[in-house]
Order: sequence, then structure tokens, then C-alpha cells
Amino acid sequence: VEYGVPSADYIIKGSVTDEADNPIEGIVIAPHEYAEHKFPPFKTDASGYFDSDTLYHINYGLPPIIFSDPDGEANGGSFENDTLSYQQFKVTQLEEGQGWYDGVFELKADIKLKKKE
Repeated sequence: VEYGVPSADYIIKGSVTDEADNPIEGIVIAPHEYAEHKFPPFKTDASGYFDSDTLYHINYGLPPIIFSDPDGEANGGSFENDTLSYQQFKVTQLEEGQGWYDGVFELKADIKLKKKE
């Protein structure tokens, strides 16, 4: 009997703006807290851009990804968290896989966060 687990490598990138299209710095991008397979969180830069800049090897598909504002009023105000599923990203396959390994994928999303009221 052959054993294996479907897996792939992911690069995650995009931008975060407020509802007026202003970039938001310091937004944390991380897997959902209950995700079985986690990766280290990373943040948006001064232009609101984020790029994991790292391949994340994940089994069983990518977990939901949370965008959160840990610094409150700094960087343009306090914003509500939002979550994106794998299906909400534009997915581009960069390299083919083989067998249980599906290859390398780039996931891109541009997200707008709402200010907390």
C-alpha cells in the first residue's frame, strides 16, 4: 500500500487598503488560529503591500488567512479583521508537481479593510 499526503508550496502576496483605497501599513497576515498547518505571520509594508517572500509547504490545502490590525489607531486607524479562504485568492501555478506534491502556487489578493466603528 502506498502512503502519501497531498501537499503544495505557496507564496502569498497582495495589498491591503482601507475603503478609501489608502494603503494600510502593519496589517498582520496569518493562518486562522485553528488551522492544522501554520506558517509564520508577516505584515504589510508602508505601501500596504504584503509578500510572504517564502514558500510555505502545506498539506491538505491552505487554511483560511486572517488579516488583522494589531496596532489599533496607528497607521490610519483601527480596522476590523477579515478572513480570506483559498478560493478568494487569484491562484497562479508557478511550477508543476509530481505525485502527491501539487507544485508551487502564487496566491494574490487585494483586500479592503473596514474601520472599526
